[in-house]
Amino acid sequence: MDIDNLAANQIDRSYIRKIPTEVLCGIFRAAKDIQLFTRGDDLSGRYPPFDQIAISHVCRHWRDIALRQPELWTTLRIIRDSYDWDRLDTFLRRSESQPLDIVIRWCPRKYRDEVADNNVAASLLAVFSMLILHSNRWRSLDLVADTGTAVNFALALFRPLRVPLLRHLNLKYITAEPNEVAYRPQTTTNRVIPFELFGARLEELSVGSAFIGWDPRILTALDLTRLKSLKLGSIWSEFSPTLPQLFIILSKCPNLTMLACHQFQDEEPIHLPSTLELPALLSLELICCRANRFFLQHLSAPNMRSFSYIWAYSWPGNILNLLMERPLDLDWAPTPLPATPSLLPRLHALRMRTLLSSCTVEQWRVAFYERLQNVRALVVENISVRDDKDLPALLTDLVSGTPPNHSSASPTPAVLLPHLTTLVLMSPKSGILRPFVEGRRDAGVPLKRVFADFAPDHSKLEMEWLKQNLEVVGTVEKFWESGEGNVETWLALDTEPVGTARFVELCADVGCVVSSGPA
Repeated sequence: MDIDNLAANQIDRSYIRKIPTEVLCGIFRAAKDIQLFTRGDDLSGRYPPFDQIAISHVCRHWRDIALRQPELWTTLRIIRDSYDWDRLDTFLRRSESQPLDIVIRWCPRKYRDEVADNNVAASLLAVFSMLILHSNRWRSLDLVADTGTAVNFALALFRPLRVPLLRHLNLKYITAEPNEVAYRPQTTTNRVIPFELFGARLEELSVGSAFIGWDPRILTALDLTRLKSLKLGSIWSEFSPTLPQLFIILSKCPNLTMLACHQFQDEEPIHLPSTLELPALLSLELICCRANRFFLQHLSAPNMRSFSYIWAYSWPGNILNLLMERPLDLDWAPTPLPATPSLLPRLHALRMRTLLSSCTVEQWRVAFYERLQNVRALVVENISVRDDKDLPALLTDLVSGTPPNHSSASPTPAVLLPHLTTLVLMSPKSGILRPFVEGRRDAGVPLKRVFADFAPDHSKLEMEWLKQNLEVVGTVEKFWESGEGNVETWLALDTEPVGTARFVELCADVGCVVSSGPA
């Protein structure tokens, strides 16, 4: 035995034992709180898992501290086929009366060819039979499953529950394989309203392809006066509310700041009662749907600063005209800027496709970009078959395009998007970013931060040049998969100082690795 090493280890342990109890408590709480930032399916490894069981087994002193802090045991993570009944029971007991944060990932399916609907009820009921006994303590519930019936079965279990503390609810169905045909509800499927009997006061509600009943009873079941975030990301329109139903729901959400809607059931024509007032709304995300025109026509959101509009191909002319406050059936004609602030001039962040560049008349493109004079963060999805033309056309417009209504008295240079400082792209080809960065700098409106899904063979010389001439160069991983609802995150990244804890969190949320430059 090495006496010197033994003595050194004893000294190390003695120092650990001398840490004051209140300091250890603070360390344990901080390590546990970090888990709140990490989704159950987050594999980035940005945080090591905090294992309460292991902490309580280090020594008697640490065990006493851990067991005297019930708040350490309030986060429950349940992964299909890998959860431990004893561990789940331990956390439920040791958390005592503290509010619970529950993350369930009922995926992946055990076998590739496993039938999605087999044995869902029995296995899921076994888990919820334990959790339901503590439903009065649920603070957040995050359920993602790759079987369509699993989510809807869980909904049926939720219906009679009393959940006075529930503030965050996420229910989402995903496909198990990229090419798998998504589960589609049958016409005989019964829609369910969660917590219908006793209600819930939610602050965040995210629903992805869950067969919820969107009739007026949901306004009784869910108190939406505190709701700040609503995400409806269904695969099929059958899962979604109709546009009139959505307007009724949103009219009960005076504090809503984030709204994402991916599908509507409606067919034209749509008759809506009146203007929808959302005074607190900051961020709006819409995905291709003919009903979007009616939604935007009736929406009043004077404080909205982030907008994401994803269309499969080019933006329809009537949508462009609507956003530019022109007659919907107007072909191209020069028009002055609106006399009063409207949606586009108020935006600070925008996410869009580059097909606007190659499929639209140049004058129309320039007029559209002119109305984005306050945009600081631009997120561009350059995924079309004409990508060789789309992205270069966009970058050229933002360097050489001149605002049609620019006057010599304007405090900003005669360039489009004069306040743009952050650009986010999917997969730029080598050689196109450097001229853009140089052109913006020469025009007196320098770009500061670039994030992109750079290919492994992207020019190393260009990458090094970008790092030397920009504040931040970030490589985005899984741009498309991480894209939903993140425009506000990119806007926050535009100004957050590099290296802060908040900067690290924001980067992790959008899945990017950052290199900071000397600029």
